Amino acid sequence: MKFKTLIVSALAALATLNVSAQETTAPEVKPDMSYWFIGVQGGLGVTRGEGSFGDLMSPAAALSVGYRFNPYFALRLNGSGWTGKGVLPTIGEDYKYNYAQVGLDGMLDLTTVFGGVKPNRFATLWLTGGVGYLRSFSNDEALELKNSVAANNRPEMLTLYWDKRNYVTGRFGLHLDLRLCERVNFNLEGNATVLDDHFNSKDADNADWQFNILAGFCFRLGKINHPVAPVVVPEPVQPEPEPVVEPEPVAKPEPAPVVEEVKPCIQNVFFLINRYDIRPSEMTKVDEAVAYLNKYPDAKIDITGYADKNTGNATINERLSKQRVNSVYNALIQKGIAAERINKDYKGDTVQPFANDEANYRKNRVVICVAE
Repeated sequence: MKFKTLIVSALAALATLNVSAQETTAPEVKPDMSYWFIGVQGGLGVTRGEGSFGDLMSPAAALSVGYRFNPYFALRLNGSGWTGKGVLPTIGEDYKYNYAQVGLDGMLDLTTVFGGVKPNRFATLWLTGGVGYLRSFSNDEALELKNSVAANNRPEMLTLYWDKRNYVTGRFGLHLDLRLCERVNFNLEGNATVLDDHFNSKDADNADWQFNILAGFCFRLGKINHPVAPVVVPEPVQPEPEPVVEPEPVAKPEPAPVVEEVKPCIQNVFFLINRYDIRPSEMTKVDEAVAYLNKYPDAKIDITGYADKNTGNATINERLSKQRVNSVYNALIQKGIAAERINKDYKGDTVQPFANDEANYRKNRVVICVAE
């Protein structure tokens, strides 16, 4: 009950601090980066007491739920555990046992601290640290080894064994998030937990450490809030000026006839994420470009493909921009436009024709068509 009360109190205190900070900050346009998340991970664990790392490696898993309060700080409730291993080097014997741990971790976004607030950053490095409650159990192999002849001949190596034991722990680590899309991150984490000397069923006059290397996915929950535009206060209405008496109009000569200026036809054909097929709503733009080229037989068309740099990587985005421009090229050919009237190019994500912000970056999944 005390541990549950501690968790609830910590969450309430952090929420209060966050609200107070927001109330005292001068109003300005800032991204709202608060949200709930769930994480699942799996990997390897090593109980470091005595013996080599290779002999002590075992599987590990973790499940967490947390809340990001602002661009800098988050809090998560984390459950982890599985299998631990111990070894008696003197007699060449190892044994397994199980453990489970629940902990409360504070998370500091180091990338934002040192690199500024960027809601769509691809890679985010967190510093984690907190306290936990650990229970070890099912150490039957250690108990059997205790009663063996080999162990009894070496009592100095087997001075303490237990069946079940509980510990309050402290831990710290680093957590790397790689953004796959708005709601899903892939992550890598390394953490270390310091434990009582008796955790691995042995009394060796030194602390036991549990090291974990984990990989998994983090899922963002709830509504995704984008930056809110500031409220525009209209200027006060000015009184109407006194009427001005205009002079009598002077007759002007008739204007010369205006020669019709032929303006270029510009069409932006947009695509969905990681796609290069032309949707029906975008095919109408291709049809408008074809109509322009049919009306002006001497006109030519330049088509250039792009990809947004907030998703994927440079290699994938270069391929996507090429596939997108080829889709528009093939559509023009099928609609009767001669190949010599079409100039095509692709830029990958090296050029972003639209502003790279939350409202516009998706528009960079585009083929821009200019006919003139």
